[in-house]
Amino acid sequence: MSSKKRAAIIGAITIGAITIGAITIGRWRNAQQEASKLEIARRLEAAELENAKAAEIKRRAEAAEIETRAWPDRDRLINAVLNRQISDADLRFAKVGAIQLPSADLQEINLYRADLTGANLKGAKLTFAFLSEAKLMDANLQDADLQGADLKGAFLTRANLKGANLRGNVFRVVGGSIWPAGTNLSGAILADSDLQGANLYDANLKDAFLYGANLKGANLRDANLTGATFANANLKGADLEEANLKGADLTNADLTGANLKGANLKGANLKGANLKDANLKGANLKGANLKDATMPDGKKRP
Repeated sequence: MSSKKRAAIIGAITIGAITIGAITIGRWRNAQQEASKLEIARRLEAAELENAKAAEIKRRAEAAEIETRAWPDRDRLINAVLNRQISDADLRFAKVGAIQLPSADLQEINLYRADLTGANLKGAKLTFAFLSEAKLMDANLQDADLQGADLKGAFLTRANLKGANLRGNVFRVVGGSIWPAGTNLSGAILADSDLQGANLYDANLKDAFLYGANLKGANLRDANLTGATFANANLKGADLEEANLKGADLTNADLTGANLKGANLKGANLKGANLKDANLKGANLKGANLKDATMPDGKKRP
């Protein structure tokens, strides 16, 4: 091979190597640029995340401040509970809102006209508490002990009173209504309570205990009273149309002039009950115990 040809081949190889090297360097630079772009994007994303976190912290702080301003008495109530100074704390007109006090000891507390909207008082001890005209809308009072509590004029819209002990309570009827339609009082203990004229339309009182309660003139239309106890209760003139009283205990109950039209009294115990002038049109009395009961015509069953 001549020297000219050798030089040409070496030159071509050199040019090829330089070209390949240039391409490789170009690719590396492109890769570096892409990596830089990704790193910049990552850092921007991290910065945005940090800003979002800072904004959320600020929002929560502002919300907490607003909450504190909106419910200024929360700390006062919580401190009273923790220091067992309930009876000494003056919490009339207090604004505490959706406070979390499940199973708290609030016996004899004075919360007259207090705002407890959405409060969690599940299982709380509220015996002889003064809750007159208190706002208890959406409050959770399930299994709470409210025996002897004063709930005159209290606002209980959508409140959960399932299993609550309301024995011996006195309620004041405001505009013919205490409980909103559909109130859940299943299993509630309302023995000896004064619910005269109460609006319990469509209420759930399944298995509720209303022994000796005063329900004179009460509206219990369409109510679920399955298995409820009304023994010795005063139901004079009460409206029980289409109510479900299946298996209910109405022993010695006074149902004089009550409206039981279309009511389900299947298997109910009406022993000794007074049904004089009651409307039983369309009522289901299959399997009901009517021994010694006074019927609508005034005649007593043997």
